[in-house]
Amino acid sequence: KVNNIAPNVGVTDYTLRDGDKILFYFTDDYRNESIKEDEKKDEDKKDEESKPTTTPVNKVFKDVDTHWASASIQFVYDNGILKGVSATDFAPEATFNRAMMATVLHRLAGNPEHGWHYPFRDVFDMAWYCGPIAWAYENNLIGGMTTTSYAPESPITREQLAVMLMRYAQFQGYDTSKSVALYQYQDAGKVSDYAQPAMEWAVSIGLIGGRTLDTLAPQDTATRAEVSVMLERFITMFQPVVEEESTIK
Repeated sequence: KVNNIAPNVGVTDYTLRDGDKILFYFTDDYRNESIKEDEKKDEDKKDEESKPTTTPVNKVFKDVDTHWASASIQFVYDNGILKGVSATDFAPEATFNRAMMATVLHRLAGNPEHGWHYPFRDVFDMAWYCGPIAWAYENNLIGGMTTTSYAPESPITREQLAVMLMRYAQFQGYDTSKSVALYQYQDAGKVSDYAQPAMEWAVSIGLIGGRTLDTLAPQDTATRAEVSVMLERFITMFQPVVEEESTIK
């Protein structure tokens, strides 16, 4: 196990990161694996003790109690990926912006150190998202709306989300080779050329689905609830290590 999660790949195919906690299991005969009952109980007890205590998200935010994405919101909240817009509201139907997404990627990477190089005149040095945007730009995870504008407060589109997540996956060395044609969606032609590979990848692995059975809505903006669902899927698929603390709005 790595960080109490059993990876779905073999040891030689798993990429470790600083701080990973590794647990190896040994057996005399892999064809007849077994663990003594007392050892199994001890192992189960350790696993249980290592699980973080969580607060039901509907006890924290009054606007997610019966929301369709409440389970995903619980997941991102427990992992410190997203917090509420206030002490009592998560705002699941509010739009997610480009600054928030750069910050999410920075969080998923473990808040690494970064420089301060970026060409965006609308990203100010004192802004809460300045550091993450600088890091994401330095690592080619994001681009600007123009050569000098990032538009941090602008709502993020579904295709922009797919592009950023694919670039991050490639940055981490995850497999992004899967792809599927988008002909089943009537609005497939609305996918921007630069986003075509990312959308084909995201749809192929189930990271993004259609807004309806035959519409993909690549230019539509994404809500905080939809982003929560996508982030849960992404983390479950690729299992990046997530830090406990978060300062993301």
